[in-house]
Amino acid sequence: HPGRYCPHAGMSEPNPCSAGTFSSVYGAAECEECSVGRYQDKDGMPYCKGCPSGKYNEIVPRNSNTSCLPCAMGTFSAYAGASACTSCPADHYTAKIGSLNCSRCVAGKWTDGAVGQSECHVRQRPCDSGKELRGDKCVACSEGKYSDGTKCKACGENTYQDDTGQDTCKLCPKGTHGLVSMTGASSKE
Repeated sequence: HPGRYCPHAGMSEPNPCSAGTFSSVYGAAECEECSVGRYQDKDGMPYCKGCPSGKYNEIVPRNSNTSCLPCAMGTFSAYAGASACTSCPADHYTAKIGSLNCSRCVAGKWTDGAVGQSECHVRQRPCDSGKELRGDKCVACSEGKYSDGTKCKACGENTYQDDTGQDTCKLCPKGTHGLVSMTGASSKE
């Protein structure tokens, strides 16, 4: 019978598998231990149950649902039967244990690229140098502009920028000059 085993040939009545183990076949010589992410809290069962979402199991014995541990803050488990929890991706977090998913940081808050975070924080500069925040994405400044990571600004008089995503503008070469009223030049000519 599934859920039972016969350790000796010729046994008239098979023994039930103990909690934490199972047997899915008739005539098994021994029971199998529940695999990671699973448990069995009853004797004589032909299968193991998956740990619920938000929990994982990597410890032995796996004979109770209490052997399924909640995912730590900054991690989650979206599916039942997890052997480990997954770290929240960059700019996402979870501030409670046993989470099924992570939440995106609200506008103006970040994890600064770190994963597995339990909170987001305000960043002095929302983007890397040479970029500005548009919606929820950092976008490179266009030619003729520069940024310290806050907002793209037009290059000043007698300067230019012929590359995208830059944090400074270039001075016009000696012997040339920019138009006094021109800003945002993308070429030295």
